[in-house]
Amino acid sequence: MSSAAFATVITRDHLAHARVLAERLGRCHDEPLYVVCIDDLPTHVDAAGLPFRLVTLDEVLPPDRRSMTFYYSAFELCCAVRPLLHRWLFHNTGHERWLYLDADILPCGSLADAWHELEFASVLLTPHALTPPPGGHVELETINLKYGIYNAGFVGIRRCTESGRFVDWLADRLATLCFSGWRDVFVDQLWLNFAPTYFGGVKDWRHPGANVANWNFYERGLGRSDAGYTANGRPLLFTHMSSWSYESPATWAEGRLVAAEADRVILADIGRSYREALAAAEHEVCRTWTYGFATFRDGRPVSRPMRRGWYERCTAGTAPAGSPFDHPEWFRGPRYVDWRHCVPASVKRFVRGIAGAG
Repeated sequence: MSSAAFATVITRDHLAHARVLAERLGRCHDEPLYVVCIDDLPTHVDAAGLPFRLVTLDEVLPPDRRSMTFYYSAFELCCAVRPLLHRWLFHNTGHERWLYLDADILPCGSLADAWHELEFASVLLTPHALTPPPGGHVELETINLKYGIYNAGFVGIRRCTESGRFVDWLADRLATLCFSGWRDVFVDQLWLNFAPTYFGGVKDWRHPGANVANWNFYERGLGRSDAGYTANGRPLLFTHMSSWSYESPATWAEGRLVAAEADRVILADIGRSYREALAAAEHEVCRTWTYGFATFRDGRPVSRPMRRGWYERCTAGTAPAGSPFDHPEWFRGPRYVDWRHCVPASVKRFVRGIAGAG
């Protein structure tokens, strides 16, 4: 078994993203990729033919935490499962170190520098930004105050006592507090702010080519070399395609502050190549697969208020026995209606216009 590995978490409709991630990692690395699909792949997909090791949700999620599949949204559950995957790697493999990469990350070169950093760190994190933004753009800092100093889409782990403590702590917090903008948290990301204080050996990975994304375009000047793309004169290691659009692949940097206007051309090229890779990995088919925990067993949709209501029952100790997916009758009444979807678009535009005028 390799001493190192890669890992990610997906929903079934992101299978093409996982395929692209595996293919791009395989260009420079022999280490295996472990992928948790939180809602199971369609039965016609041959797991044995995938370019990665598929891990089921049942393998990583303890039975007493199954309620997470109901009270978390797809995005929230993916984030909450990340430390559970780390824990699974601790207990079920012999790997000494591994890198978690979000499935929408596009590797652009070797990640040997990350392996080197993990020789001296227990946990490796990438800050959203390495330098202050230019004058007049303090909003780029206040955004990070709201969403976190570190980006949770990349985490490096070296097998040791401190990283084990970090994983157990994070898994415990995310079991009940991994919401997107509710209960004073933003999924797992704000929790990472505590990591350097709570645990020894947590290190900022300050390579300018690591985790290049819309939140740091302003400080990562891009270029081209015979070996590939560069960021601030060093190799571009991977881009995080957050907020990138499959429908508009070349407009990724639109409305963003960039280090140089020439960067927009490179970002457009990267965006187009990513779309081509996803298309070749059958994204057009995969994107049609619905989320496995989106409905009750009878097909009726689970609303956001239903999810929040079930969470409140679980944390209060008043949840009835049985799976909520089998009992839509538990969620009757106006408090469980998602009124956001009941307001006409014209009314929403009118309200936004009033808010903007004020």
